[in-house]
Amino acid sequence: MDDMVCPDCGAHVKYGHNGCRKLWDEFSVRVLSDTRLVPLRDMAFDTYCMQHLERYCTSPKSYMAHLTRLCCWLEFKGDGRVLDGIRRSLDGTVRLPIPKPPAPHWTLTVADIIAVKDTEPCMKLIRQWAEDVWQTYADQHLPAREWIRMNRN
Repeated sequence: MDDMVCPDCGAHVKYGHNGCRKLWDEFSVRVLSDTRLVPLRDMAFDTYCMQHLERYCTSPKSYMAHLTRLCCWLEFKGDGRVLDGIRRSLDGTVRLPIPKPPAPHWTLTVADIIAVKDTEPCMKLIRQWAEDVWQTYADQHLPAREWIRMNRN
């Protein structure tokens, strides 16, 4: 079969999930060669993770980490103090409920990011991708914001 689909994000990519991971790796290499993308790399990673739960959000702790970091990138402009608070709050043993993920309905994936070759449009699309994924988790915004509020520096 020539064209397959990533079972997590729905990207049309050869070799399904493995092909999607390869696209993420391509993006990571691109960041190394275009420093304008560096500030968006971690936001893009949290976005990618929230689309690939079975691989990157295997525990309530990792799920909360990526969800709250995505919130921080979009609602707190990636404030380092907020990110530090998230990291510290999730260090060690933390009891968290197992969240019920939303039904995925992604409009953008890492495949769309890779397809954009010019940096400025790519930067805008990364932010749009993150916002799209964040909106999919709308029913979890309040718990994410509350976690950040409780653990903010």
